[in-house]
Amino acid sequence: MSYMNLDKESKAEKIKLSIRMNDFLRKNRKPVLAIFIVIIAAVLGLGIFTAIQQTVVSKAAGEYESLVSLYETWESETAEDVKLAKGNELITGIENLSKKYKSSYSAQTALVMKAEILLARKDYKGAEETYLFLTQNYPKSHLAPTALLNAAAQAEEGGNKENALKLLQKAETEFKADTIGLNRALFNIGRIYEEMKQFENASSAYTKLIVKGIDDDWTKLAHDRIIYMKSSGLIK
Repeated sequence: MSYMNLDKESKAEKIKLSIRMNDFLRKNRKPVLAIFIVIIAAVLGLGIFTAIQQTVVSKAAGEYESLVSLYETWESETAEDVKLAKGNELITGIENLSKKYKSSYSAQTALVMKAEILLARKDYKGAEETYLFLTQNYPKSHLAPTALLNAAAQAEEGGNKENALKLLQKAETEFKADTIGLNRALFNIGRIYEEMKQFENASSAYTKLIVKGIDDDWTKLAHDRIIYMKSSGLIK
């Protein structure tokens, strides 16, 4: 067969395909049109959603920057009554930000700011609850592990060693093996047990840290505590 004949057959096939397509669209114009409308609506919806998200992030960041500026003036304030008023204003602003832009990163970091204000007031329970709120509401945030450790620290600072121990054990269970702060958590579990005179439990906690095989300051301290307890006859 010659090249000319092949070319004619190819053109004829294209014409047939075009006719069949036009015929299909003519017979099914309503469902096809409906599909096109759905696709267009989905594309437009995605674009609108993205634009809204960007606007939310931008507004949250703007409010957060204002809070940071107020925090800096609060931090340097020396007059107690003025510092108290500014601190209250800050806490109200942070709580409003957290409600309006709950999913934003600005809301997460603002909660840390709130905890620091409460800590400066020696409101250890309030600081603990704020850090716990951050951990519970943003479990996948990179701030969550540190917030949980800080909650434990505030519980202990407030005199509640039992609650501090529970929070540290929660950290031990939930943290990944390479999470920054995990060794600190393990050491503090042992330290609190030791302070509660539960020396065998303290030794077990220190040993968990040691067997990880990481040569850091927490591990060295754990070694030292075990040596001390053995030399003092507190453990075998």
